[in-house]
Amino acid sequence: MAGRVRHIVHQAFWDVLESELNAEPPEYEHAIKLTLECSSDPPLNANFCGIRGIKIWTGSLVLLSFLTPGGNRLRNQICEVLDTDLIRQQAEHSAVDIQGLANYVISTMGKLCAPVRDDDIRELKATCNTVDVLRQIFHVLDLMKMDMVNFTIRSLRPHLQRQLVDYERTKFQEILEET
Repeated sequence: MAGRVRHIVHQAFWDVLESELNAEPPEYEHAIKLTLECSSDPPLNANFCGIRGIKIWTGSLVLLSFLTPGGNRLRNQICEVLDTDLIRQQAEHSAVDIQGLANYVISTMGKLCAPVRDDDIRELKATCNTVDVLRQIFHVLDLMKMDMVNFTIRSLRPHLQRQLVDYERTKFQEILEET
């Protein structure tokens, strides 16, 4: 039941977004927010990536989270291209290119994703409908986050296993001493 409700709510959201983009003149506010959600969370530092007071996705840092600590050049490029103020100005003058921003995000995702996601990226590039592209971007970003989590777990497993043995010995010894 909960899954069905979630599906209906998501479908309603994407339907509203599509109607806003097809309106005359188009309403870009939600599409801009979605595009910017691909770059980051609401920052701790209000000037981070030029985002000022706009509530953006409450998930983890998305594109920026995939960067290594030395990825400053790409980090700066993402922040410049997905600059909130510039995109809002473009939207006010009906000059914003949501598809172009989505293509940039897809291209960046292709640089950062695991090879297993290459087919998903190719599929994204072949999608023409803006709403479908945005929907699929978030789906692939979720998959990329899961890839990162799985990689982190695999990387930490040997360390955790060594500590687990010591922990179990200590706990077993405590239980023996209590009885």
